Amino acid sequence: MPLDFTKLDHSVLEPALPSPTSLGRGRHFVQIYREDASLVNAVATFLSLGIRSGDAAIVIARPDHICDFEAAVSSSGADLEAARDLRRWRTIDSRELL
Repeated sequence: MPLDFTKLDHSVLEPALPSPTSLGRGRHFVQIYREDASLVNAVATFLSLGIRSGDAAIVIARPDHICDFEAAVSSSGADLEAARDLRRWRTIDSRELL
């Protein structure tokens, strides 16, 4: 029997964004997305909460996503320049890493 995706409750596909404190140190999560805007919003929210609370972040992503994340995190009030200077913000091009 084939699944009828038209009756699927889409709220289960978009779970609440975990907070850095709910994940605990050294943990991670995977964000599945349909549009770049939803990815940027979810990731930037998570990153800005962490940076503003004094945590560190390592972002491994495509360069275009890194730019979007940095713009969104900066606009949230997080000081990325200070985080970089304190070695609490690091970005890595995922294509180069692979």
